[in-house]
Amino acid sequence: MNAGRPASFIRLQGCSVGCVWCDTKNSWDEKLGTEFTVNEIIDQLESDFIIITGGEPAEQNLHELAHALRQMGKEIAIETSGTRIISEKFDWMTVSPKSFKREILPLNLRLADELKFVYTDSSSEPFIFSCIAKAGKKPVFIQPNGLSKKSTREAIEFCKKHNFRLSLQMHKYVGIQ
Repeated sequence: MNAGRPASFIRLQGCSVGCVWCDTKNSWDEKLGTEFTVNEIIDQLESDFIIITGGEPAEQNLHELAHALRQMGKEIAIETSGTRIISEKFDWMTVSPKSFKREILPLNLRLADELKFVYTDSSSEPFIFSCIAKAGKKPVFIQPNGLSKKSTREAIEFCKKHNFRLSLQMHKYVGIQ
């Protein structure tokens, strides 16, 4: 829903999910990151729309950061796997369940504003439909597993067949980190 919208990303360290296709495996170990104060994070933001991601952001205490961002009038989104309780209220929540990590909390699926799935192949389809059934009616985005033409084509065909939306990691295509 927010594709193409200017945003500042806050990427947090620490992730116990461990997606095999993860493009930021360096975010898994919380000891590998650089620690910043909330004010240091805020000083680096260039947008009024903030996306908190990871790693797995729900593994962190987000209260102080979320409170400070709200005080500044920032719009705050979070992208989570849905495996942990979300302790804060966000303006937008993307839940991106992982088929190999079955501990997705049904409450997170219901609270999500949108669902996003990495489409690996047809074997992931039963899991995708199971999550959608638990979540209720909301936008569903399908992201190809990688940038290969084959992976992208398969995701597109799946979207067309089920009237889902395609999610491309545009930052990779245009070279933004």
